Amino acid sequence: MIRFESDYLEGAVPEIMSRLIETNYEQTAGYGTDPYCRAAREKIKLECNAFDADIHFLVGGTQANLTVIAAALRPHQGVMAAETAHIEAHETGAIEATGHKVITLPTTDGKINAADVKNYVLRHRADESFEHIVQPAMVYISQPTETGTVYSLPELEELSSVCRELGLETPEPDLTEWRAMVERMHSQSRSVKIGLVGKYVKLHDAYLSVAEALRHAAWAQDAKVDIDWIDAEELEKPDGERLLSGLDGIIVPGGFGLRGTEGMFIAARYAREHHVPYFGICLGMQTAVIEFARDAAGLADANSGEFDPESTNKVIDFMPGQSESVDKGGTLRLGGYPCVITPGTTMARCYGEREITERHRHRYEFNNDYRELLQEKGLTLSGLSPDGRLVEAVELSGERFFVGVQYHPEFKSRPNRPHPLFMAFIAASLGD
Repeated sequence: MIRFESDYLEGAVPEIMSRLIETNYEQTAGYGTDPYCRAAREKIKLECNAFDADIHFLVGGTQANLTVIAAALRPHQGVMAAETAHIEAHETGAIEATGHKVITLPTTDGKINAADVKNYVLRHRADESFEHIVQPAMVYISQPTETGTVYSLPELEELSSVCRELGLETPEPDLTEWRAMVERMHSQSRSVKIGLVGKYVKLHDAYLSVAEALRHAAWAQDAKVDIDWIDAEELEKPDGERLLSGLDGIIVPGGFGLRGTEGMFIAARYAREHHVPYFGICLGMQTAVIEFARDAAGLADANSGEFDPESTNKVIDFMPGQSESVDKGGTLRLGGYPCVITPGTTMARCYGEREITERHRHRYEFNNDYRELLQEKGLTLSGLSPDGRLVEAVELSGERFFVGVQYHPEFKSRPNRPHPLFMAFIAASLGD
C-alpha cells in the first residue's frame, strides 16, 4: 500500500540501505558541498536538459517551498494552492508566518484546475479594492498531490497556459543577497563548537529553530557551527561536567518541567565560573537565575515554583499580581511583547535600540521579590517590560557574553538576517 500521510513513516528501499552501508565510513564535506551532491546536480541538469541551471539542495520540502516563494513574490503577493496543498495543510503556517498569504482554492481530488485559477484572478481584478487585497501571483502544485492524485500533462499545460494568459509572472527576483549568503555557507574559514544543553536532544528537531539561528549567525561571521548535543540529565552524573570541557559556548534553550534542570544548573555554573559564553533562552534564562541565586547569592534552596512548589526561595514563580493582567493564552504568556533595554548592557550593545519586541511562550516569571538581592550580587536586569513589572532579560555584564532572555529570539532569526543576540553569542564564542 502506498501511503501519503508523511514520507517520514516509510522505510528506505534496499538499494538505498545498501548504498548507505557502503558509504557509512566515508568522510565528506557538509551537505551540499560533498561529491554526492555535485554528482546529483549534474544528473539533474542532464535529465532536465538545463545545463546552465543553478541547483541548490535544501534540508526539506518546507524549506524549499519557503525559499522559492519568498524569493519570487513581493510582500503584497500571495500564492494560490489547493485547500489540501502541502503549504496549507502540513507546514504549520510556515509560508504565511514569513509574510506571504496562501490563497486556497476548493478541490475534490487534491488538484486545482486552470478554470478555477482563472476565475479567481479575474474576480480579484474586478474588485474595486483589488489594490488593497493580497494579489494572486503564483500557482503552487505538488506532484503527486496530498491525496495521491496525479496531474496529467494536459492539466499541467492548461495551468501553464492560464498563468501566461493572466500574466502571473513576478518581476525577476534580486537574488544577489541570497547568492552571497549561499557562498558564505559553502566557504567558511573557521569553526566554533557550541554545546546545546537540553532535555530533548535525542530529537534534534525539537530545537530546530535554535540550531538554525546558530547557523545563521555563524555563516554571517565566516564560521561553521559544530553543535554538541548534550543531554542535560547526563550532566547530573558524577563525571557529567566533563561533557562541557572544550566548548566555545553554551546555549540552554526553552522547555518545561523538572527533568534535566539540575543539569542545566550545572551548565550555567560551569559557564559562569569558566567564563564561557552562555546564552539562556526561556527555561535557559530561568535556570541561570536559579543557579546564580544558589551559588552567588547564597540561597541554597533557590528554585522555581514550577520545579518545587514548596521551596522557600522561589526566585522564578507564577506571580499573583505580577503578570495576571498580561494575556497568557490560557496559562501561557504567548506572542509578541515589548521589552525596554537597560543602557550600557550587553543587550544594549547587541540590539542598538532602546525598545524591542520579541515572541514569548512561558508561564513563569522572575520573582520581583529577589530583584534587589540578585542585583547586589552582580546580576544585571538588562531588559524589562515597559511598565517595569516583568524581567525580560538578565546578564552578567562583566562577561564576554552571559545573557538570559525570557523570550524566544530564535523565532525571528533568518538566514540573511541573523538575530543580533545569536550574532553576539557566536562572536563571543569565536573570541571576536
